[in-house]
Parts: sequence; C-alpha cells; structure tokens
Amino acid sequence: MTGSINKTAQQLHASYLAPVTRQLVWGWRWWLTQLKELLPDNVRRVIAANNQRLILETDGNEFLIQHGSAGQMQEIGRIQRSADDAKTFPLPTNVRQTILHLAVDNVLSRALTLPLAAGENLREVLSFEMDRQTPFSADQVYYDFVVTGRSTISKTLSLQLYLTPRDIVDDSIGTLSANGIQPDVVAPNTEDNPDSHAINLLPAGKRHNQGVKLHRLNLSLAVLALFLFITVLALPVLQKTWTIRWLEAQIGEATIAAQASIELRKDVEKLTAGSNYLVEKKLSEPTVMQLLDEMTLIIPDDAWVNRIDISDGEIQLHGQSDSAAGLIVLIEESAAFHNARFRSPVTQVARTNKERFNLSADAVRRSNQ
Repeated sequence: MTGSINKTAQQLHASYLAPVTRQLVWGWRWWLTQLKELLPDNVRRVIAANNQRLILETDGNEFLIQHGSAGQMQEIGRIQRSADDAKTFPLPTNVRQTILHLAVDNVLSRALTLPLAAGENLREVLSFEMDRQTPFSADQVYYDFVVTGRSTISKTLSLQLYLTPRDIVDDSIGTLSANGIQPDVVAPNTEDNPDSHAINLLPAGKRHNQGVKLHRLNLSLAVLALFLFITVLALPVLQKTWTIRWLEAQIGEATIAAQASIELRKDVEKLTAGSNYLVEKKLSEPTVMQLLDEMTLIIPDDAWVNRIDISDGEIQLHGQSDSAAGLIVLIEESAAFHNARFRSPVTQVARTNKERFNLSADAVRRSNQ
C-alpha cells in the first residue's frame, strides 16, 4: 500500500510539480534579467564586480585562464599541464565561481528517454543505467544531465546526458590545485551550456564554491523579495478574512443573546399561560361550597345522603330516598347541574322501603365573559 502511494506521488511530482517548478525558475531568472536592465549603470557595475568568474579552458598542453563577468572576459595567464611549471601571475580575489571548461572531445553527450516515474531519483537511475547506455560504468565517469522534455501522454522523460572520464577531470584538477586554483564547476565548453549554470560534471562532494557567501546572500535577498511580493498580494485577502471573522464573531454573540432573549420570552409566556390557566379554571368551575349549597337545596327532606364525592366538576351522591328517579328529575331541573345519571342499579331497602341510589351529575361550567 505504501509503495503504491509513493509511486503515485512520484508520478504526480514528475507530471505536474517538476514542470511547474521549472517554469517558475525560468520565469524568476527572466524577471531578474529584465530587472537588471532597468538598473542604473553604476549599480550594474557593482553587481558585475561582485559576479566575477574565473574561466579555465584547456588549450592543448596548457590551461587558458580568463577573468571577468559575462561578455567581458579577459585573459590573465596560462598554466602548463606539467606539475613542475608553476604559474607566474597573481589570481584575482573577487571571484564568485571558478569554472573548468573541458574540450568537446573529452565529453560524451547522449540523448536519452526514460519513464516519467524515474524523474524523482534521476541521478540514481542514470547511475544504474550508465553501463547500458554508455561504454562506461558509473564509477569510471563524472556525469550530469539536463531535462529537455516531459510527456504526460507517453509518460516519458527526455534528457541530455553529459559524461567524461574521471581521470581527465582528476588530472586537470590536480594540476590546477598545485597552482592554487580549485574549480567548483566542471562543464563542457559547448553552446548547450553557455552560462555554466545548467551542467556541472563535478560531484557535489568535490565542489569548492568560493562565492558561496555571495550566492547565499543573493538567494536570501531573492527569497526576501519573493516573500514581500507574496505578502503584498496576500495582505488584502488576510485583512478581509480577519474582518469577516470579526463580524462573524459579533454576529455569533448577537445570535446567542437573541436566542437567550427568545428562550426567556418563551419561559415568561409559559408561566403566564400557566397562571392564566389556573385563574380561568378557578373562574370557570364552581367551588365545592357552591356545589354543596346547590345540592342541599335540591335534595328533598325524604331523602338523605351518606356520601358525597366531588372530582373534576363531577359530583357523586350515595344515599336513600323514597323515589330515586325523582332525584334525577330534580337535579336536571337545576341550573347548576346537568347530565344526571345513575352509576349503579337502584336497590330496595327492606326495613325502610326506601330506594338505595348511587347517582352522579356534572357541574355546569361558568363563562368567563
């Protein structure tokens, strides 16, 4: 699973990220070039003075030493390949890069096409493929490459491979080191590498960049300029984002307060409704004393009640009467009761010849108007 994810990530990097990065680097260099043309002459002279290079070119049995900036190189001396013949001229101190140009005959160049996924570890892949693609093995040569194209359709990577035997480079560096010169770039002297930026055959462990401090300073300034540029673009967006967040916070607080007010209003309405319910219920239903008083007036003297139950507007009577049916009529005629009915069959009391009854009636609710 992890291998599949890594493979997919490599393919995405080779297909999308690497081309975008290459375009950004090209655009950055173009922008710096255009910006340089707009600078005053004195400023450009200062930049050129801090961008001096020492160019070493092989010319038969000797090295031609040139010093200057791009387009303004000047010969300062020659060094014989013989180790016994030392240089007799001083070397400049304000040198950013020391570049050894190899003769075209000493550099093998070959165009290769590899799978797109190889772009993630291209140098290692070329090391494994060296003996198959060239007459040499990886430990016999110094090599570098330039990516010339990518195809997402065929999923291939096009590149130009440059290599030279190690003994040629080591012998040249040995002679130059004996004369106090240590190259940090070894490149073919071809039109493919005019500025000695694209190709460097020297391994990273053997490079001695004399202008590393200035290079780091320039890189730091470039990063700072890019950071300021991004800040200028991003600041209005950030300000709007902060404003929106502040407004959202204010709206959130107001919403919470409004919700609390609504809940409080609901509670007040519930309490008011409960209080009104009790008042309305009390006003709409007659009291127990009123029911008892009305029933006392209704029941005749020949009847007596031994039990009265009053609940939820209903009154139940248990007792004896000469005529239980007559009680129903009397209760129905009252304005305080209605729906009079027997709750159990009427029975005859043997000793008194009275009728035992169990009847009920509903109290009439009063209007609140």
